[in-house]
Amino acid sequence: MVPPDDPAAPPLPHPAPFKSPSSVGFLPEARWLICITSKGQVTIPQEIRERCGLLPHTSVQFREENGRVVIEKANPSPSPGEEAIQRLRQARVRTQLSTEQLLALTRGEDP
Repeated sequence: MVPPDDPAAPPLPHPAPFKSPSSVGFLPEARWLICITSKGQVTIPQEIRERCGLLPHTSVQFREENGRVVIEKANPSPSPGEEAIQRLRQARVRTQLSTEQLLALTRGEDP
């Protein structure tokens, strides 16, 4: 056996990704050896992030499926402005004032 620091020692295996063909899904099955940090974090390989549109600050969700962990893009939450518009549309508030009268009120004038 050759000691690892010996120049004649064979090179250590490189943790480069290896890929295997798959007939399922739009991406060919690719496997990367990635370590989970002590905080439970992993780095998603750049190729996967680019193909799946996982940009910084993208929300994702995890689920367990047949002993595997699946990560998916989460449905985006509406912005505060979009939420306000949805609430106003759902409220169906009716008023007897005309548009001109409402605009006069917003300007601080008497309707």
